[in-house]
Amino acid sequence: MKKRRVTLLKVKKGVYTVGWEVFQPATNGYDAYRLVCEDVPRPELKDTLQALAVYVAEVCELPKEAAERILVSGVKLSHKGDKVFCVSMMAQFLLHSSKEPLVLDTPPRPNVGEEHAFCMSSALAYDLNMLLDEVWRYVDGERAQGSLQFEKDVA
Repeated sequence: MKKRRVTLLKVKKGVYTVGWEVFQPATNGYDAYRLVCEDVPRPELKDTLQALAVYVAEVCELPKEAAERILVSGVKLSHKGDKVFCVSMMAQFLLHSSKEPLVLDTPPRPNVGEEHAFCMSSALAYDLNMLLDEVWRYVDGERAQGSLQFEKDVA
């Protein structure tokens, strides 16, 4: 059983919002937590998030070269048990004929399922895991300015 799992990463105007759940054995359920922070993340978090642009283009059935104009702004993960989850990617497509971008939200992609055409590819699963590793580093205090020291015992 996973002890903790990410449910959301959203970036808007330099504010990073991370949602996650922690398993509580006493209740046999998950408690939800949220971090809203303006601290600049490690460059790897930004890079791994933006690496999802190719998958946004693929899922939205856009040409591959469209990925160059996609700015990925987050992911939502919905968990269906311990091993099955779906990911939706949030992004903006930069338009040539408008000052405002086109907002893109991909349909959910499960990590496993009977209809493989609608499941996430192994490449997407790998890149998503790289992103989630960076999200946990951010939550745990590893930011662009270095590691933050948190007290283990808070009274």
